[in-house]
Amino acid sequence: MQYRGYEYELVQTIAPIGWRWRFFELDHEFSDVHPTRHEAVRGAHRAIDNLISLQLKVHN
Repeated sequence: MQYRGYEYELVQTIAPIGWRWRFFELDHEFSDVHPTRHEAVRGAHRAIDNLISLQLKVHN
């Protein structure tokens, strides 16, 4: 899946039951698990938004 130029994965998990998202930026992995698919998508989008916000602050 893609959001704001970042490619992220979304997979259903067995243990713990839920959905996991993850994406990579340079050599860092960002990931989390949420109970529903919708919450996982929102979590991934929020993490990407936060990363972009931090990058903008560093460059200004």
